[in-house]
Amino acid sequence: MYLSGLLTNPDSVTTTGAREATDTLCVGLDGCLEAWTTDHAHFYRFESNAQAEQFLTTVTDGFQSDRIAVSFDETEPSEQMKQWTRELVDGAHSLT
Repeated sequence: MYLSGLLTNPDSVTTTGAREATDTLCVGLDGCLEAWTTDHAHFYRFESNAQAEQFLTTVTDGFQSDRIAVSFDETEPSEQMKQWTRELVDGAHSLT
């Protein structure tokens, strides 16, 4: 699983409490291949960029990086936490 390698880094504050949640979070989401949840956000990997983009139309606060969509939860993480999350996800694409 792609997201497991990204989110199971014990040194990353943005991935605290990471756990696999594909069976619950991907239900009813077209093209959802994998989903993880953390203390601050939900991470989804889709088959296509278009599917990730479509998913983001359903969330209040999130972003997309390639086929990954991230939605921040109701705990309203700080802008710094959101920026670290964006950097984590965007940086993962440069490693592949």
